[in-house]
Order: sequence, then C-alpha cells, then structure tokens
Amino acid sequence: MKYDKRFHTIAVLAVAFLAWCVPSIAAHDGDQIDRVMQQSLEDRGHTVTFMRSGKPGDEFFTVTAYDPNVDGLQLQATGYASKKVKAALAEVGKAFGEMAKVQYGGATPSVSTSTVVFDGVKVKRTVTAAQDYKGQVMNVSMPKMTNLYLDVNPLLTIGVTTQGDRNPDPYMEALIRNLKKEGMLGPVEEGVEFTIQVRKDGWMPLDRPVATGSISPSSITVTGTVIDLETNPVPAATLHIPSLNLTTESDMNGKFRLHAATQGKEPFSKDLTLILQQPTSGTTVMITGVTSIALPVPGTPKLKLTAVDKDAKPIPKAKVELKWTVPKFVKTPMTSAMLDDKGALEIPLDIQKPAGITDLPIDPSALNIKVEATVTPRDGGAPGQSIFTAPLNLALIVGETVDRI
Repeated sequence: MKYDKRFHTIAVLAVAFLAWCVPSIAAHDGDQIDRVMQQSLEDRGHTVTFMRSGKPGDEFFTVTAYDPNVDGLQLQATGYASKKVKAALAEVGKAFGEMAKVQYGGATPSVSTSTVVFDGVKVKRTVTAAQDYKGQVMNVSMPKMTNLYLDVNPLLTIGVTTQGDRNPDPYMEALIRNLKKEGMLGPVEEGVEFTIQVRKDGWMPLDRPVATGSISPSSITVTGTVIDLETNPVPAATLHIPSLNLTTESDMNGKFRLHAATQGKEPFSKDLTLILQQPTSGTTVMITGVTSIALPVPGTPKLKLTAVDKDAKPIPKAKVELKWTVPKFVKTPMTSAMLDDKGALEIPLDIQKPAGITDLPIDPSALNIKVEATVTPRDGGAPGQSIFTAPLNLALIVGETVDRI
C-alpha cells in the first residue's frame, strides 16, 4: 500500500492551520469539487481514489484525492460552513502545533513560506524540510513536504501536497485550469483601508489609518474617544474620513461616532482611542504607524513622522536623526533625513521573514521595533524628540512564523 495515512492527517491539519477567517458564502457543490480534483489527477496520468471526512453541508469537511500507486502526492479540498467555523479550526491548528511540540520532542523544522502566481492566480507555498522527530510520544522521520494552497472562494481551500522531491506545480496548474472550466474561481473578498483625520485648533493633527482586514464591508462604523496625553477628553475635535466623505465632532466627553453604508457583504465596526497632542514650547514630534497596531511580517510598511512648533505649525526642512532597536530580520535603511516642506517624513521599513528560530529573540517581548527620533529645526530652535514602538505580527508554531489574525 503506497498511501500514507499519516501524510493525509498532517496535510489536512495543515489546511486547517493555513485557512484563516473570511466571510460566509453559498453552499459548496460537492460534485464540482470531485470533478475538479479527479480531472486534475487524470490530466497528469493518475488513477484516482477519494478519502472523505464530512460532506458539503456539514460545518467542516475535507476531500482528499490521491493515486494509491504513487507515494507522497495528494490533492485536498477543505470547506467551511461559516466564518466562525473557519476561525475555530484555525485555533485547532494552533492547538495541534502546541501538541506537536510534545509529540515530536519540541522539534522546530525549517519552514519557508512564499506566494507564487499560476495563470494569474495567487497561491501560497510552504516547504517543510525533512526532519527526524524524537519525542515523548513518538519517534518518526518525515521527508521534505511541499504544500500549495489556493482560496477558491472565501470558504473553500484547494491544494496539493507532495513529499520528497516531487514537484507540486503541474498539479496546481491542473487544479486552476479545471477550477476555471467549472467556473469556481470566484472573488476572494478583500477589505478596504481608510484614514481618520483628527483636527483641533492649537493641537497637532492626527491621521489614523484603519483597515477592515479580510472583511468587505456592507457598512463602516467607527466609534471612540478623543483624549489628550493625560487621558483627559478632548471635546470639539473634528474627525473626517475623506474617502467616505464623513465628518463629525467629538462631544464634551470626547466621544464620537462615524457611520457610512458601503457596497460589501458584512458590517465592519471599530472602537478607537485617538490621542491628540498639544505642542510644547519647542519642537513637538509625532510618529504614527500603519493600519493595524502590529507591523506585518514580512512586509514593507512606512511610518510617518511630523513635527510642529509651539503654534502647531509644521516645521519644514528640519534635520531628523533616527536611532533603531529592532530584531536582525528588520532592515532600517534610514538613520538620518530631512523633513519635507510640510514638516513630514515617510520612514520605510523592510521586515523580512525570519530565516528560522535562530533569527528570533529569546524573549518574546523583544519581538517589536523601536525608533527614537530627534528633530532639529533649521533656525536653531530647540530640538524635539519622540519614541515609537510597535509589535511585529508573528507567532511561533513548531518553529514556523505565521501571521496572527
């Protein structure tokens, strides 16, 4: 018997682990899924056998297609009834990773992750190096494993998994070709980004980016409070979202609400605390980050630095010095620069995927970036300083770094 059920179990759990929260869609068509997987294997000259767990209509199901006469090759389809089910299975994947640390002796195999494109379709590729595991529960040797996964629609993932040196690319190409023939490659829902501008005379301007993540919003509601550095409410601050043409003003308690109907499928809401800063007697410096609190790994986000004088007016062409404290997989090319005519500066970051566990600090609290900025005006005025810190959006699961939701 050529087929390895252990291979099936790990691959299915990999599907659950890699599948993240997305909105609901219509019921899955089991016959269509079977046709796509069978034709894709037959196109490559294989005979086809199916293995199933659950069925379309259940909260969660998997379909595995393989050639019983061939080692280390299988196609998998994983379907979910709702966003909540998919999110729960993602948590199961995390729990499996923790369990595997015990079963496999805390082993940390080398895993590389990338995104590749087949016929205009983005596909996620993970390659896990061969490893000998010696743990409390089992001793096992696993060969190199390569996984290619595609979100066919928000609640259906199809992929191919191979062992050893077998190339999965032709099988993914066949899957995409047959998915297109069946008309199954629907749009994967994408979120939107917008910026909340907060203004008040005599105070430093604040621009706060917001992202809806994977949610394609049918409406956007942002509520919250505008406060100062001492947590006192700031009334009569104007809040504006240019892309949605929304404007409101904070009340006597600093509270505000912005709402707009949009063209997506699911309501989005966010509650924020927005901190306004009054200029000091000298130079006041502010650094803001990206749309989420955590910085993406990997990614190339940009920070924004602004500086104003005691009258809250921008300080143009001022000298900027930057001092960084970052993990070694974060590249910071800018250490000195000059503000533009509007008293602003974009600070680029190059956050790379860690090469392995040795790239990561031992202390999880060190998994963030810190930059200290000093701005010196051209006219010889007193310099201003600001310190910005932000966590990096990653977690360790059996040695692999993965994005947190």
